[in-house]
Amino acid sequence: MANDLRLLRRLQDSLIEAVRPTREFVEVGSFLATIHPSDPVFYMSCAFPVRHANGADLDRLIQVFRERGRTPLFEFFEELWPELDDLLESRGFTLRTKCPAMVLTAKEFHSSDVGSVQPVTTWEDLVEHGKCAGAAFEMDPPSDAATASFRSQIQRGAMRACLIRENGKVVAVGCTVG
Repeated sequence: MANDLRLLRRLQDSLIEAVRPTREFVEVGSFLATIHPSDPVFYMSCAFPVRHANGADLDRLIQVFRERGRTPLFEFFEELWPELDDLLESRGFTLRTKCPAMVLTAKEFHSSDVGSVQPVTTWEDLVEHGKCAGAAFEMDPPSDAATASFRSQIQRGAMRACLIRENGKVVAVGCTVG
């Protein structure tokens, strides 16, 4: 279990570092807010717990988002922060989506188990990636600004992304951070 928690913490830290160049970072007690400076779409700005959370920090964090015209969104691994669900619910938040982490090490990956894996390299690939991911999470595809930000992160090496095709159709996407 301890190794799993270390891996989850490493994943969270890598995600935070991947968005650092394109976000305003605001430390609010036990939280780190990552605010997109120009795109108000809700999933472009989010908060991460960095220490065990408390209500006063959460209240200040909500204010930080409101002052910037953003909707508070939290992304966290439940295994790392088991108390956070109850704290968020106590402040009126509702669970939008629960996405389990799917971790696959390089040693475990066998490309023969999937369709054609293609790295995201073009704008069209990025748009396809956004459409597929949006459909999977029941969200609209990302805006052009969000797609451009994603492209920038890929070009800098902060993220990698791929499309998985079967019979020429995108059936899944993948993304790594860090």
